[in-house]
Amino acid sequence: MAELFQLENVSAFGYTAEVKQLKLVVQCLPDNADRVIDAASEAGAGIIGAYRRCAHITHGQGTFFGEEGSNPAVGASGRQEAVSEARVEMILPEDRANAVERAIRKVHSYEEPALDFFTLRGRKEQPAGRIGTLPRPMPLQEFAVLADQTLAVRSWTWGDPSRMIKRVGVVGGAADTDWMDAQRVGADLLLTGEVKQHIAVEATESGMTMIAAGHFQTENPGCTQLRDRMEKAIPEIQWLMFTPVPGLSGRPF
Repeated sequence: MAELFQLENVSAFGYTAEVKQLKLVVQCLPDNADRVIDAASEAGAGIIGAYRRCAHITHGQGTFFGEEGSNPAVGASGRQEAVSEARVEMILPEDRANAVERAIRKVHSYEEPALDFFTLRGRKEQPAGRIGTLPRPMPLQEFAVLADQTLAVRSWTWGDPSRMIKRVGVVGGAADTDWMDAQRVGADLLLTGEVKQHIAVEATESGMTMIAAGHFQTENPGCTQLRDRMEKAIPEIQWLMFTPVPGLSGRPF
């Protein structure tokens, strides 16, 4: 939506969900470390911001005594062994723990790999809202017309029609409670999909203007861009954009 309205100097704002994080610690043979890191990365570990395959490796010594029936990758069972090992540390979302563990066990050279998961402080996800500056300021009444034309919708608008709009916050779906966050970062208006009556009362009494343009109209632009990104990332699959006819599947007429 920020692109559709040609917003400039766009930045994120609003509610962010907190994702529980874990730290993986696994010991392996030094020449097995790259395979372990690759497998864990493909399963969702080692992502820090815009960086992937993030891992820390330290080297030390591990000891073991293999009981009868064991089959150690280095040394022999029935005696005390000491081997050089690499300690690999990576972070991951809690919900990827099982997948990461399975991936590591498939490539680990040990019969019984030692894996530990430590709980970390939660990490904030990317906020859903975006705020930016219009190419030129315009009255709310004019922007409401622009919103209807841009999104092909008949929207609901709250606020003084003559209020000049320069900074616009946009959030797809039912994000009316983000109006205070939008106001705090300098938005003159919040454009979202759905606005409840009591929220509209609170916002307008605080001097905020709001537009409700519907779920389909405010969410579909993001779905279209997601399809384009998936096609670029995995071109061997045909990615189709489902657009329901007006009146069905949540799309109003």
